[in-house]
Amino acid sequence: GCRDVITLVSAAMKVIIALLSVVGSASAFTPLRSHSSLRARAVTRMSEELAAEEPAAKEPVAETVPEEPAAPSGEGRALVVQNKGGGHGELGYHLCLTLADKYGLEVTMVHDGGPDAKTGKEPWDSYKNLEAAGVEIVWADLGAGMPSLTGEFEFVFDNWSKDADLAKPYVEAAKSWGVSNYVFVSSAGMYSGKGSLKESDDVKETGQRAVEKMLADQGLPWTSFRPQYIYGPYTNKRDYLDFFFNRAARNMPIPCPEGGEQGLCCTNAEDVAALLATPVANPAAVGEVFNCGTNEIVTYNKLIAMVGDCTGTKPEISYVDKDKAKELKFPFRPNPEGFYVDVSKAKKTLGWSPTHSLAEDLTEYYDGFKKLKLGEGEFAGP
Repeated sequence: GCRDVITLVSAAMKVIIALLSVVGSASAFTPLRSHSSLRARAVTRMSEELAAEEPAAKEPVAETVPEEPAAPSGEGRALVVQNKGGGHGELGYHLCLTLADKYGLEVTMVHDGGPDAKTGKEPWDSYKNLEAAGVEIVWADLGAGMPSLTGEFEFVFDNWSKDADLAKPYVEAAKSWGVSNYVFVSSAGMYSGKGSLKESDDVKETGQRAVEKMLADQGLPWTSFRPQYIYGPYTNKRDYLDFFFNRAARNMPIPCPEGGEQGLCCTNAEDVAALLATPVANPAAVGEVFNCGTNEIVTYNKLIAMVGDCTGTKPEISYVDKDKAKELKFPFRPNPEGFYVDVSKAKKTLGWSPTHSLAEDLTEYYDGFKKLKLGEGEFAGP
């Protein structure tokens, strides 16, 4: 009896222990993830890895707008450096009026020949018109150096310098002022060719050419104009036209070289001044050279005929060779091909056109000639 009971209890205990062992082991298992859970995990991990490889997004940066260049400290002011006479002597008068009246600039003209103001001759006696237009005139001995000036300037018009050394003080000042343009009044006399002359033609190494080169090397905005044969009502160089009027008024033969069919470009100073002022409103002028003249080309023969019309005479023409013409101080180039500038570049680039006609102006010029009594008395010329 008892032994059988013990055997049964022992067997039952073994079964219970085995069952408890199985239950304990099962409670230690981690349940398997479904296939869908694994795919989701893989996609999540891939996304994390890709995100880790990409650079972090940058914060938006405000667009940088380039600053406008600072306006010149002398904005609205123009400095005209003026010689005391000669072929360019009248230009300063008309240029100052144009800059003040047409462009509304505050103009200062520093004038060679000082320190005392010159009078008794044109254009000096008409400078009261400049003062009435608000132009300040500073008389100085420019050969002694650049005079002291008040303030700075946006534009410089150099109608004085004949070589680089004379121009250098004004060029250095212009650089320090940050000018919008340094306008140089050069000369068409530097061309070495003949006939019709363009800006690209060969030139001689003159003092004016040295100034042009210096301006190009200095890195400041510049423009150069090359005028030729200027006349006007306030000129103090009358040789170009008085050569013919002096003889026609006295019924004397007029010397003319090599047949007289050479072309001539003779320009009113007002048209020249209007062209010199165009860089104020036209940035296309910067870094360029322009011929300065008229598109009305006449021959020497035609000019003599027009002078005869003004004086009411029929001048006799005495044709001579170029050497004799030089001896008689004929005012224009005596070579058979002529010597005259082509102004098509200025007309196209700057939108400029002359408003004067030599044929129309000669009558007014002759009135001034008579007023000065230049046609009276014995002729003292060659």
